[in-house]
Amino acid sequence: MCGINAVIIGNKKRRPAAYRKITERFTDLMVATEVRGRHAAGAFVVNKSGTYMYKAPGPASTVTRTAQWAALMEQVGRDTVAIIGHTRFATQGRPEVNGNNHPLRDEHITGVHNGTIYNDRELGERYGSTAEVDSAAIMASLRHRSQSEVLTKKTIAEAAGELDGGFAVLVSDSRKPEAVYLARNSARPAVIARDRHKDLLWVASTRAILMDAGIRWRVTLPMAFTVTRLTSAEAHGKPFKPTYIPGGAKTSLSADLSTGAGVTRDRPQVRVSGITDWLTDNPERGPGSAWLPGQQARLDQEARGAADLALTYTDVEGFDDTYVDTEQYVEDMMTDDEFETWVLAKRAERKREGVLS
Repeated sequence: MCGINAVIIGNKKRRPAAYRKITERFTDLMVATEVRGRHAAGAFVVNKSGTYMYKAPGPASTVTRTAQWAALMEQVGRDTVAIIGHTRFATQGRPEVNGNNHPLRDEHITGVHNGTIYNDRELGERYGSTAEVDSAAIMASLRHRSQSEVLTKKTIAEAAGELDGGFAVLVSDSRKPEAVYLARNSARPAVIARDRHKDLLWVASTRAILMDAGIRWRVTLPMAFTVTRLTSAEAHGKPFKPTYIPGGAKTSLSADLSTGAGVTRDRPQVRVSGITDWLTDNPERGPGSAWLPGQQARLDQEARGAADLALTYTDVEGFDDTYVDTEQYVEDMMTDDEFETWVLAKRAERKREGVLS
Protein backbone atom coordinates (compact mmCIF):
# COMPACT_ATOMS: atom_id res chain seq x y z
CA MET A 1 0.00 0.00 0.00
CA CYS A 2 1.01 3.64 -0.47
CA GLY A 3 -0.26 6.83 1.07
CA ILE A 4 -1.63 9.97 -0.58
CA ASN A 5 -2.27 13.34 1.01
CA ALA A 6 -2.97 16.95 0.17
CA VAL A 7 -3.97 20.34 1.42
CA ILE A 8 -6.14 22.56 -0.78
CA ILE A 9 -5.74 26.20 0.18
CA GLY A 10 -8.73 28.51 -0.06
CA ASN A 11 -8.71 32.17 -1.12
CA LYS A 12 -8.67 33.58 2.40
CA LYS A 13 -6.11 36.36 2.83
CA ARG A 14 -3.16 35.13 4.90
CA ARG A 15 0.06 36.49 6.26
CA PRO A 16 3.37 34.76 5.38
CA ALA A 17 3.42 33.15 8.82
CA ALA A 18 0.11 31.41 8.05
CA TYR A 19 1.61 29.77 4.97
CA ARG A 20 4.58 28.59 7.03
CA LYS A 21 2.18 26.94 9.46
CA ILE A 22 0.42 25.22 6.55
CA THR A 23 3.71 23.84 5.23
CA GLU A 24 4.71 22.69 8.72
CA ARG A 25 1.41 20.89 9.16
CA PHE A 26 1.67 19.36 5.69
CA THR A 27 5.17 18.12 6.53
CA ASP A 28 3.72 16.50 9.66
CA LEU A 29 1.08 14.93 7.42
CA MET A 30 3.77 13.53 5.12
CA VAL A 31 5.57 11.96 8.06
CA ALA A 32 2.32 10.56 9.44
CA THR A 33 1.59 9.06 6.00
CA GLU A 34 4.90 7.21 6.14
CA VAL A 35 3.06 4.39 7.90
CA ARG A 36 1.72 3.41 4.46
CA GLY A 37 5.08 3.31 2.68
CA ARG A 38 8.75 4.00 3.41
CA HIS A 39 10.43 3.23 0.08
CA ALA A 40 10.10 6.77 -1.31
CA ALA A 41 8.33 10.06 -0.69
CA GLY A 42 7.55 13.20 -2.61
CA ALA A 43 5.19 16.11 -3.14
CA PHE A 44 4.29 18.82 -5.59
CA VAL A 45 3.13 22.38 -5.06
CA VAL A 46 0.39 23.58 -7.40
CA ASN A 47 0.73 27.32 -7.94
CA LYS A 48 -1.28 29.38 -10.40
CA SER A 49 2.03 30.28 -12.03
CA GLY A 50 3.44 26.75 -12.22
CA THR A 51 3.96 23.36 -10.57
CA TYR A 52 6.99 22.50 -8.43
CA MET A 53 7.99 18.97 -7.43
CA TYR A 54 10.45 17.11 -5.24
CA LYS A 55 10.68 13.36 -4.66
CA ALA A 56 13.38 10.96 -3.54
CA PRO A 57 13.92 7.37 -2.40
CA GLY A 58 13.61 6.92 1.34
CA PRO A 59 11.01 7.45 4.08
CA ALA A 60 9.15 10.72 4.42
CA SER A 61 10.78 11.36 7.81
CA THR A 62 14.12 11.56 5.95
CA VAL A 63 13.00 13.20 2.71
CA THR A 64 11.25 16.05 4.56
CA ARG A 65 14.46 16.98 6.38
CA THR A 66 16.38 17.79 3.21
CA ALA A 67 17.27 21.18 1.77
CA GLN A 68 15.31 20.25 -1.35
CA TRP A 69 12.15 19.75 0.69
CA ALA A 70 12.65 23.09 2.41
CA ALA A 71 13.09 24.72 -1.00
CA LEU A 72 9.86 23.13 -2.21
CA MET A 73 7.94 24.41 0.80
CA GLU A 74 9.33 27.89 0.12
CA GLN A 75 7.24 27.89 -3.07
CA VAL A 76 4.04 27.94 -1.00
CA GLY A 77 2.41 31.36 -0.77
CA ARG A 78 -0.46 33.50 -2.01
CA ASP A 79 -0.20 31.92 -5.46
CA THR A 80 -0.63 28.37 -4.10
CA VAL A 81 -3.68 26.26 -4.83
CA ALA A 82 -2.58 22.98 -3.21
CA ILE A 83 0.24 20.80 -1.95
CA ILE A 84 -0.09 17.12 -2.87
CA GLY A 85 2.08 14.33 -1.48
CA HIS A 86 2.78 10.61 -1.59
CA THR A 87 4.61 7.99 0.41
CA ARG A 88 5.49 4.84 -1.51
CA PHE A 89 5.46 1.16 -0.75
CA ALA A 90 7.03 -0.14 -3.96
CA THR A 91 5.28 -3.03 -5.69
CA GLN A 92 6.33 -2.40 -9.28
CA GLY A 93 9.25 -0.28 -10.32
CA ARG A 94 12.40 0.09 -8.23
CA PRO A 95 12.35 3.08 -5.86
CA GLU A 96 16.07 3.62 -6.52
CA VAL A 97 14.98 4.82 -9.97
CA ASN A 98 13.44 8.14 -8.98
CA GLY A 99 11.28 8.26 -12.09
CA ASN A 100 9.26 5.40 -10.59
CA ASN A 101 8.46 7.41 -7.48
CA HIS A 102 5.55 9.76 -7.01
CA PRO A 103 4.46 12.39 -7.89
CA LEU A 104 4.34 11.41 -11.56
CA ARG A 105 4.22 13.97 -14.36
CA ASP A 106 3.10 13.40 -17.95
CA GLU A 107 3.16 16.70 -19.82
CA HIS A 108 0.40 18.87 -18.26
CA ILE A 109 -0.79 16.13 -15.87
CA THR A 110 0.77 15.63 -12.43
CA GLY A 111 -0.57 13.26 -9.82
CA VAL A 112 -0.14 10.59 -7.17
CA HIS A 113 -1.70 7.14 -6.93
CA ASN A 114 -2.27 4.59 -4.19
CA GLY A 115 -3.12 1.13 -5.47
CA THR A 116 -2.16 -1.43 -8.05
CA ILE A 117 -3.15 -1.37 -11.73
CA TYR A 118 -3.08 -4.76 -13.43
CA ASN A 119 -3.76 -3.67 -17.01
CA ASP A 120 -1.03 -1.02 -17.00
CA ARG A 121 0.89 -2.56 -19.90
CA GLU A 122 -2.19 -2.57 -22.08
CA LEU A 123 -2.94 1.05 -21.18
CA GLY A 124 0.71 2.01 -21.61
CA GLU A 125 0.74 0.66 -25.15
CA ARG A 126 -2.52 2.41 -25.90
CA TYR A 127 -1.51 5.82 -24.56
CA GLY A 128 2.23 5.85 -25.14
CA SER A 129 3.73 5.12 -21.72
CA THR A 130 6.82 2.90 -21.34
CA ALA A 131 7.33 3.59 -17.64
CA GLU A 132 8.23 0.77 -15.28
CA VAL A 133 5.73 1.79 -12.59
CA ASP A 134 2.08 0.86 -13.15
CA SER A 135 0.75 4.22 -11.91
CA ALA A 136 2.24 5.98 -14.95
CA ALA A 137 -0.44 4.39 -17.13
CA ILE A 138 -3.07 6.45 -15.28
CA MET A 139 -1.27 9.72 -15.98
CA ALA A 140 -0.73 8.73 -19.63
CA SER A 141 -4.43 8.01 -20.04
CA LEU A 142 -5.37 11.35 -18.48
CA ARG A 143 -2.84 13.19 -20.62
CA HIS A 144 -4.18 11.54 -23.77
CA ARG A 145 -7.81 12.24 -22.91
CA SER A 146 -7.18 15.90 -22.06
CA GLN A 147 -5.12 16.93 -25.08
CA SER A 148 -7.87 19.04 -26.63
CA GLU A 149 -9.40 20.41 -23.42
CA VAL A 150 -8.46 20.82 -19.78
CA LEU A 151 -9.01 18.01 -17.31
CA THR A 152 -12.55 17.56 -15.98
CA LYS A 153 -14.35 15.19 -13.64
CA LYS A 154 -15.92 13.51 -16.66
CA THR A 155 -12.54 12.95 -18.31
CA ILE A 156 -11.11 11.43 -15.15
CA ALA A 157 -14.18 9.25 -14.63
CA GLU A 158 -13.87 7.88 -18.15
CA ALA A 159 -10.18 7.13 -17.64
CA ALA A 160 -10.83 5.51 -14.25
CA GLY A 161 -13.54 3.37 -15.78
CA GLU A 162 -11.00 1.41 -17.80
CA LEU A 163 -8.63 0.70 -14.89
CA ASP A 164 -8.34 -2.88 -13.66
CA GLY A 165 -7.21 -2.73 -10.04
CA GLY A 166 -7.41 -0.59 -6.96
CA PHE A 167 -6.89 3.16 -6.94
CA ALA A 168 -7.09 6.39 -5.03
CA VAL A 169 -5.70 9.19 -7.18
CA LEU A 170 -5.03 12.89 -6.67
CA VAL A 171 -4.32 14.74 -9.90
CA SER A 172 -3.91 18.27 -11.26
CA ASP A 173 -3.78 19.84 -14.74
CA SER A 174 -1.20 22.63 -15.02
CA ARG A 175 -3.37 24.40 -17.62
CA LYS A 176 -6.13 24.80 -15.02
CA PRO A 177 -4.38 24.71 -11.64
CA GLU A 178 -7.38 26.00 -9.69
CA ALA A 179 -8.79 22.47 -9.34
CA VAL A 180 -7.46 19.25 -7.82
CA TYR A 181 -9.32 15.99 -8.41
CA LEU A 182 -9.68 12.97 -6.15
CA ALA A 183 -10.80 9.67 -7.70
CA ARG A 184 -11.17 6.36 -5.88
CA ASN A 185 -12.81 2.99 -6.08
CA SER A 186 -13.75 0.75 -3.18
CA ALA A 187 -10.34 -0.93 -3.10
CA ARG A 188 -8.47 2.12 -1.76
CA PRO A 189 -9.47 4.53 1.01
CA ALA A 190 -9.30 8.32 1.10
CA VAL A 191 -10.77 10.90 3.47
CA ILE A 192 -11.30 14.66 3.32
CA ALA A 193 -11.30 17.03 6.31
CA ARG A 194 -12.64 20.56 5.91
CA ASP A 195 -11.28 23.36 8.10
CA ARG A 196 -13.71 26.17 7.30
CA HIS A 197 -12.17 28.51 9.86
CA LYS A 198 -8.81 28.46 8.05
CA ASP A 199 -10.33 27.86 4.60
CA LEU A 200 -8.46 24.59 4.02
CA LEU A 201 -9.21 21.07 2.80
CA TRP A 202 -7.01 18.24 4.02
CA VAL A 203 -6.85 14.87 2.26
CA ALA A 204 -5.27 11.64 3.50
CA SER A 205 -5.57 7.91 3.01
CA THR A 206 -7.14 7.41 6.44
CA ARG A 207 -8.59 9.41 9.30
CA ALA A 208 -5.90 8.05 11.63
CA ILE A 209 -3.19 9.66 9.50
CA LEU A 210 -4.93 13.03 9.67
CA MET A 211 -5.25 12.71 13.43
CA ASP A 212 -1.63 11.65 13.75
CA ALA A 213 -0.67 14.88 11.97
CA GLY A 214 -2.79 16.92 14.37
CA ILE A 215 -5.65 17.49 11.90
CA ARG A 216 -8.76 16.79 13.96
CA TRP A 217 -11.58 18.13 11.82
CA ARG A 218 -14.50 15.81 11.11
CA VAL A 219 -13.85 13.88 7.93
CA THR A 220 -15.82 12.97 4.81
CA LEU A 221 -15.31 9.59 3.13
CA PRO A 222 -15.73 10.11 -0.62
CA MET A 223 -18.03 7.50 -2.12
CA ALA A 224 -16.44 4.62 -3.98
CA PHE A 225 -16.32 4.83 -7.78
CA THR A 226 -16.48 8.63 -7.83
CA VAL A 227 -14.39 11.64 -8.84
CA THR A 228 -14.52 14.69 -6.55
CA ARG A 229 -13.40 18.18 -7.52
CA LEU A 230 -11.51 20.05 -4.79
CA THR A 231 -11.11 23.81 -5.10
CA SER A 232 -11.03 26.89 -2.90
CA ALA A 233 -14.84 26.93 -3.11
CA GLU A 234 -15.08 23.50 -1.46
CA ALA A 235 -12.52 24.60 1.12
CA HIS A 236 -14.79 27.55 1.92
CA GLY A 237 -17.82 25.28 2.41
CA LYS A 238 -19.31 24.51 -1.01
CA PRO A 239 -20.83 20.99 -0.99
CA PHE A 240 -18.88 18.25 -2.74
CA LYS A 241 -20.48 17.08 -6.00
CA PRO A 242 -18.96 13.73 -7.01
CA THR A 243 -19.16 12.35 -10.53
CA TYR A 244 -19.67 8.60 -10.81
CA ILE A 245 -17.17 6.46 -12.67
CA PRO A 246 -18.89 4.69 -15.60
CA GLY A 247 -19.43 1.00 -14.96
CA GLY A 248 -18.08 1.29 -11.45
CA ALA A 249 -20.86 -0.73 -9.87
CA LYS A 250 -20.28 -3.53 -12.37
CA THR A 251 -16.50 -3.56 -12.17
CA SER A 252 -14.96 -6.82 -11.00
CA LEU A 253 -12.01 -5.67 -8.96
CA SER A 254 -8.83 -7.57 -9.62
CA ALA A 255 -7.71 -9.63 -6.67
CA ASP A 256 -5.44 -7.46 -4.57
CA LEU A 257 -4.33 -8.96 -1.28
CA SER A 258 -3.93 -5.60 0.39
CA THR A 259 -7.69 -5.16 0.23
CA GLY A 260 -8.99 -8.72 0.15
CA ALA A 261 -10.36 -8.07 -3.33
CA GLY A 262 -11.44 -10.74 -5.70
CA VAL A 263 -14.92 -10.31 -4.29
CA THR A 264 -17.09 -8.96 -7.08
CA ARG A 265 -20.46 -7.36 -7.55
CA ASP A 266 -21.90 -10.64 -8.81
CA ARG A 267 -21.35 -12.09 -5.33
CA PRO A 268 -23.42 -9.75 -3.14
CA GLN A 269 -23.44 -9.81 0.65
CA VAL A 270 -19.95 -11.32 0.79
CA ARG A 271 -17.64 -10.38 3.61
CA VAL A 272 -13.96 -11.30 3.60
CA SER A 273 -12.11 -10.83 6.87
CA GLY A 274 -8.36 -11.04 6.73
CA ILE A 275 -5.83 -12.01 4.12
CA THR A 276 -5.37 -15.45 5.68
CA ASP A 277 -9.07 -16.25 5.28
CA TRP A 278 -9.04 -14.93 1.74
CA LEU A 279 -6.06 -17.10 0.81
CA THR A 280 -7.79 -20.12 2.30
CA ASP A 281 -10.82 -19.46 0.11
CA ASN A 282 -8.68 -18.71 -2.96
CA PRO A 283 -5.66 -21.06 -2.84
CA GLU A 284 -5.08 -20.75 -6.57
CA ARG A 285 -4.18 -17.07 -6.07
CA GLY A 286 -1.98 -17.37 -3.02
CA PRO A 287 1.80 -17.47 -2.58
CA GLY A 288 3.39 -20.22 -4.65
CA SER A 289 0.79 -20.01 -7.40
CA ALA A 290 1.31 -18.77 -10.92
CA TRP A 291 -1.12 -15.88 -10.34
CA LEU A 292 0.10 -12.46 -11.40
CA PRO A 293 3.71 -13.24 -12.38
CA GLY A 294 6.07 -10.65 -11.02
CA GLN A 295 3.97 -9.96 -7.94
CA GLN A 296 5.11 -13.01 -5.98
CA ALA A 297 7.38 -11.25 -3.51
CA ARG A 298 4.64 -8.76 -2.71
CA LEU A 299 2.09 -11.51 -2.19
CA ASP A 300 4.42 -13.37 0.15
CA GLN A 301 5.15 -10.25 2.16
CA GLU A 302 1.55 -9.15 2.47
CA ALA A 303 0.26 -12.63 3.26
CA ARG A 304 2.78 -12.86 6.11
CA GLY A 305 2.64 -9.38 7.53
CA ALA A 306 -0.57 -7.53 6.72
CA ALA A 307 -3.20 -6.82 9.34
CA ASP A 308 -6.69 -8.24 9.05
CA LEU A 309 -8.83 -6.38 6.59
CA ALA A 310 -12.50 -6.38 5.82
CA LEU A 311 -14.19 -5.66 2.53
CA THR A 312 -17.95 -5.56 2.25
CA TYR A 313 -19.91 -5.33 -0.98
CA THR A 314 -23.64 -4.73 -0.82
CA ASP A 315 -25.63 -5.39 -3.95
CA VAL A 316 -27.70 -2.22 -3.84
CA GLU A 317 -28.54 0.06 -6.73
CA GLY A 318 -25.94 2.79 -6.95
CA PHE A 319 -22.38 3.09 -5.75
CA ASP A 320 -22.49 2.41 -2.04
CA ASP A 321 -19.77 -0.23 -1.76
CA THR A 322 -17.95 0.25 1.52
CA TYR A 323 -14.28 -0.34 2.12
CA VAL A 324 -13.18 -0.70 5.72
CA ASP A 325 -9.66 -1.55 6.78
CA THR A 326 -8.74 -2.56 10.31
CA GLU A 327 -7.54 0.91 11.24
CA GLN A 328 -10.74 2.57 10.08
CA TYR A 329 -12.84 -0.09 11.79
CA VAL A 330 -11.05 0.49 15.09
CA GLU A 331 -11.59 4.23 14.73
CA ASP A 332 -15.31 3.77 14.17
CA MET A 333 -15.59 1.58 17.25
CA MET A 334 -14.02 4.26 19.46
CA THR A 335 -15.65 7.31 20.93
CA ASP A 336 -14.10 10.62 19.87
CA ASP A 337 -12.40 10.98 23.27
CA GLU A 338 -10.99 7.45 23.11
CA PHE A 339 -9.72 7.99 19.59
CA GLU A 340 -8.08 11.32 20.40
CA THR A 341 -6.38 9.78 23.43
CA TRP A 342 -5.10 6.96 21.23
CA VAL A 343 -3.78 9.39 18.60
CA LEU A 344 -2.06 11.60 21.18
CA ALA A 345 -0.35 8.52 22.61
CA LYS A 346 0.84 7.57 19.12
CA ARG A 347 2.17 11.06 18.51
CA ALA A 348 4.02 11.05 21.83
CA GLU A 349 5.61 7.72 20.95
CA ARG A 350 6.73 8.98 17.54
CA LYS A 351 8.16 12.15 19.09
CA ARG A 352 10.20 10.03 21.49
CA GLU A 353 11.51 8.15 18.46
CA GLY A 354 12.45 11.46 16.84
CA VAL A 355 10.09 10.93 13.88
CA LEU A 356 7.86 13.93 14.62
CA SER A 357 9.11 17.31 15.75
